Amino acid sequence: MKGMTKRIIAVCMTFVILSVTPLNDIAPKEISKPATAMAAEDDKGGKYVSEVRIGQGETEEKAKKELEEGGYTILKDDAGNYADLNEGAGSKSELKTGANDKKVYLGYKTTSDPKKAITDLATINMGTPDNAPYSETDYNVLMKKTMDSHIKPFVNNFIAALEEYRENYNKPKDTLNHIRADYMRRILNKFTDDDTGKPMGDLLLNKTKYEMGDAAYNALSDSEKKDHADILTILMQANGQATLAIETLITKATDTSDDTWIDRFTSTSLSELEDRMREEQDFSNQNDLNAALDKKYNDTATELLKKWDAFREDITDYEDKADEIEDSTDDLEDMVDEIESMDLQNTTDTDEEKISEAANEVTKHAIDGRAVGVAAYLEGINYNGSSLLDYFSREYDEVKTNSGIRTLYPIVDALSPGQIAGLEFMSFMDLVSIAMADKDTYADVEKSIETADPVSVYDGVDREIYEEGGVAMTTDALRKQASQNVEPENYNGTLPIMLWSIVIGFAAASIGVKALANVIFKFEVVKWVKEAYEEGVKVSFSELSAETIHRYNLWKSGFGNTYGQYLSAGLATLAVIMTILSLIVTLIDISSYYSTKYLPIPNIMVDVNDITTKDENGDDILIKNQTAYYRAVRCNRKAAKGGIEKNNYDAMGDKADLNGDIGRQWLALYAVKNENGRPILSDSFRYVKGSDSVPEGYRIGIHEFGTFNKKGDSAPAFNLNNSKYLFAGDPPSIKVYYKIEDKTVTQLTSSKAGSIFSVGSLALGGGFGIIIGALFMGLIMRRRRPTEERAL
Repeated sequence: MKGMTKRIIAVCMTFVILSVTPLNDIAPKEISKPATAMAAEDDKGGKYVSEVRIGQGETEEKAKKELEEGGYTILKDDAGNYADLNEGAGSKSELKTGANDKKVYLGYKTTSDPKKAITDLATINMGTPDNAPYSETDYNVLMKKTMDSHIKPFVNNFIAALEEYRENYNKPKDTLNHIRADYMRRILNKFTDDDTGKPMGDLLLNKTKYEMGDAAYNALSDSEKKDHADILTILMQANGQATLAIETLITKATDTSDDTWIDRFTSTSLSELEDRMREEQDFSNQNDLNAALDKKYNDTATELLKKWDAFREDITDYEDKADEIEDSTDDLEDMVDEIESMDLQNTTDTDEEKISEAANEVTKHAIDGRAVGVAAYLEGINYNGSSLLDYFSREYDEVKTNSGIRTLYPIVDALSPGQIAGLEFMSFMDLVSIAMADKDTYADVEKSIETADPVSVYDGVDREIYEEGGVAMTTDALRKQASQNVEPENYNGTLPIMLWSIVIGFAAASIGVKALANVIFKFEVVKWVKEAYEEGVKVSFSELSAETIHRYNLWKSGFGNTYGQYLSAGLATLAVIMTILSLIVTLIDISSYYSTKYLPIPNIMVDVNDITTKDENGDDILIKNQTAYYRAVRCNRKAAKGGIEKNNYDAMGDKADLNGDIGRQWLALYAVKNENGRPILSDSFRYVKGSDSVPEGYRIGIHEFGTFNKKGDSAPAFNLNNSKYLFAGDPPSIKVYYKIEDKTVTQLTSSKAGSIFSVGSLALGGGFGIIIGALFMGLIMRRRRPTEERAL
């Protein structure tokens, strides 16, 4: 066969053992990263608003000073004067303590990059002890409840897997157990823990802080503490993909026996398990014996049953799949040859469409190739008078019965405690692949991971959401979160690239599994291993244009790919937390009518809304239940030694109050940068005083949270001088309008081509397709280019 055939087949066959790697079921989902209106370089004359800041003061000079020094453009009225958002809001009463009047100016910076643009500005008022527009659940109680009900029970169970990982690593270096554990350790070391500065693989070889107990841990020196992971914090707060990868890797390093679970399973029958039970106690009848067996094995067998259908579908008709792979390889060769002739750093829309199409074809080949290898392996193993392939090919309806599920009990008995503890992270494909792996499987691990850069386990996670007093949810968000507790927004950090790079290298290192030599002769896989490997299946994703990857993933998220959306920050517990996440506040009675003791302004406001935008054909599309993290806009308020200024700063810090700290309540301003939102145009701000008429050409502006029009845009501007929040009797209405782009950030920055790392790949293979897409990119990047530093 031609060289390309060898490369295609070799890539396909890597999936026989790809489950040894951490991410076979993880699609690199974009983690929602809270948007920010904080410091940004000003792009003078830029089209979009990139940053907003408030200046306040008793005089114009005080209000504008820091804004001008910081390079902000200050909003002006139609006459060219600085626009006071707080005009006429002060009280003339002599009973009022502190300032009676303050000017409030809005400053902004601009950018030409849609990805740096603010897409919405919204306000929320402080509320009262009995009626606040955001939640007030005690965050400490919530966090403790989540930790006690979710994290600690999981860790208590998962300790068995950690212990087997450590035991295997400490075995003699020439044993398969050590080699496998060391392989996983090296992958784990590509994840780093920010709090200790240590790589996770080495860190987890030591007991965690939780395992040691507070007394023993607190007795350590500061330097000694850095050798022990705070596993509870990591599981609660770390990037969901990273935690799932860590849990999967640890599980795949378990099983301390010299044989494999398949060896133990095939040497045990259900009748032998029954005999063992009879040796332990007497049973008067078969029903009592069955009840005892069920008590010991049924829970784990039920977990295995959940994985049955997916595995059965993978290995059914594997011979037909093998024939299809060979028959279609020539056509695929032509597609890949065309792609290899492209300038991949300067791809056109047409090029990207071809890459996407070819990636989907390779995805199908690779999924089928994986099934061919595993099925052929199982067919070569005898069990109860037939093959293991026959055993795993039984219909689900047959296995789910009481008698059928008991046929899984020998598998449960064969699994180690660590494998059972981490079973939720393992598929049958994983389990078989681990059992098939030999020392050669792991021989090239050094080469396979050398190009992958380390990445923080907290990559893409804003840990501020876990801090006390930092986060609140709008009442609108609380209403909507009941049906949508996760946020499938975009995150383009370094973690996905690192993971893909590792997978590519591991797949290449896994090709030479001796166990396949006798059962897949027709593909001559073993003969082609070295050639395929040296032709460049092992390749770093750093060689692929970062901007091209970025555009692919923007496209993916913009048009409804929701696979993996539940892998949000922190072991899927963030969704639980966000259900009732709130600001910790101490509700303080107003001591007098004219003396306000302000409550803290939340750093982050979580809001959920449907967004209406247009697709590439100009048709309206609705993106439902988009969760967005708005950040409080900052101002020039400073700490003071005493008096009202000290009280105000202690409560609100430098978070802006559009009422200038002189009202009944604060009116906080929040900004968001949402890739599914539409950028605010920098030359469109319009200040309107004393009129409820919407200026011609405008329809939206700075609004209250939860107020949106039928198009999904924010409603016409909110009156920032609302008498409900002021001491002034009849202040003039003040509204700030703006215009937005017709297209979302996603549409402005994405390509029409589908993501080669999603869409079709996921449609064909679930989470597995994403990894094959990554391998395909390794395949087409066979021609090495000069190394360049790139970052998303």
